[in-house]
Amino acid sequence: MLVIAGVFYTFVIQRFESKV
Repeated sequence: MLVIAGVFYTFVIQRFESKV
C-alpha cells in the first residue's frame, strides 16, 4: 500500500510539473 501511495504521489507531482 505504501508503495502504491508513493507511485501515485509521484504521478501527481509529474503531472503538476508538466502542467505548469
